[in-house]
Amino acid sequence: METLADELHMTSRTLRRRLAEQGTTFRQLQEEVREALADELLATGLTLEQVAEALGYGEVSNFIRACRRWKGATPHQYRRQLRGGR
Repeated sequence: METLADELHMTSRTLRRRLAEQGTTFRQLQEEVREALADELLATGLTLEQVAEALGYGEVSNFIRACRRWKGATPHQYRRQLRGGR
């Protein structure tokens, strides 16, 4: 959050306040970005380890839990859905 605030030339407190004014938080935006990137990365055929690492998860199990939260399915199940059930 500090890095983003610096890039936007504001303090992290100001960034937090501006996000609150928009009805969101840094964590919510981070989750949305991770979910969107996960969609793209899972479609490429990377291993779960590679996807988890690219998204900043220290453990694959944490990525799997996040995927279940986002998609209601494990990464493997979600990949099958992307491929049309094959």
